[in-house]
Amino acid sequence: MGDRLRRLSIYLWLMLSFLVALAAAIILMPASGGLRPTTLSGALAASSGIAAFFVIAAFSPARREPRARTIWFLFALGILGWFGCKVSTFYHVSRWGTLSLSPGYPDLLCGVGSALIIAALLIKVARRPRRVSPQAVAGALAAAALALIVVANFVIAPALRNPALTPWERFRDCFLAVADFGLGALALVIIAIYGGQGMGRPWVQVAVGLIFYAVGDAIYWHLAEAGLYGPAGNLVTALFWTAGYLLIGLGAYYRRLVFKGVIRFPPAESEGEAQSP
Repeated sequence: MGDRLRRLSIYLWLMLSFLVALAAAIILMPASGGLRPTTLSGALAASSGIAAFFVIAAFSPARREPRARTIWFLFALGILGWFGCKVSTFYHVSRWGTLSLSPGYPDLLCGVGSALIIAALLIKVARRPRRVSPQAVAGALAAAALALIVVANFVIAPALRNPALTPWERFRDCFLAVADFGLGALALVIIAIYGGQGMGRPWVQVAVGLIFYAVGDAIYWHLAEAGLYGPAGNLVTALFWTAGYLLIGLGAYYRRLVFKGVIRFPPAESEGEAQSP
């Protein structure tokens, strides 16, 4: 067990080192040219690939637990959709040198991936422990309501009012904004449910990663609406996205160790049971 726990610590330090190195590299790169957007999109493709690898690795032992199988199967498919989106974006950027993508298959992959992850989170929340602090859930729902107001005001309404957008672009923007809200809201509820058992719980780490991802999207929407998300991309947005993917991978790796019995949380380990991590 000690070796596996040390691996978790090593993963965390590598994740932090990767984020610092990425930030330093982008800051030192010239803003003009294609090197910066290629590096940013490559980092996103790599980090989403790490998340996909560990989520699939967690699904493998989860197949033996009926209550966990569906959750992790949907989660794995969703993360693969995100990974496909980032890989296709990296290919586009490395070949044509721009982060500006018209609506197409990357948006489709991202949207389908988000929908599958939301489905997995809904099942996870439905199988919540019997004893949950109502104050924590109420606080999470209040934060989700505030997020809904922000999304509706700063993303959905401008997309619907923008005459320059095609009907497909309006649908894309609204759908992805609602999906981000769903991811963030469900992540807050999961933290409210499991956070009291310890912030080191695997699902809490996954939820924090999803919040980082949603916040990165929110920053992106704001910059794009203000016309500030130029060809060089935005470092803060990329760091939020990258950190989100890596935290999801960390939580999934942790959960895999629980599935395999390397780390135990007494007394129950199955998804949805009273003490489930």
